[in-house]
Amino acid sequence: MDMLDSAFKQLHHKYLDFKIIHRGSELATGYKPDVVLQKDNQYIILESEHSTNRKTFLGGFLKAANF
Repeated sequence: MDMLDSAFKQLHHKYLDFKIIHRGSELATGYKPDVVLQKDNQYIILESEHSTNRKTFLGGFLKAANF
């Protein structure tokens, strides 16, 4: 059973002292990652992906790296 993006966004994502700063809102023009964690100038971008396709996964990874 796949988890819906909306359910993924509401999970309590915790890592060290990072704080959630975005849950699906627009981070940059045309880019709405599912969850963004921040600590100082460090960011962790989390995306819920239902596909096991490598192109889809790498495309999301490269898009996140761009922003």
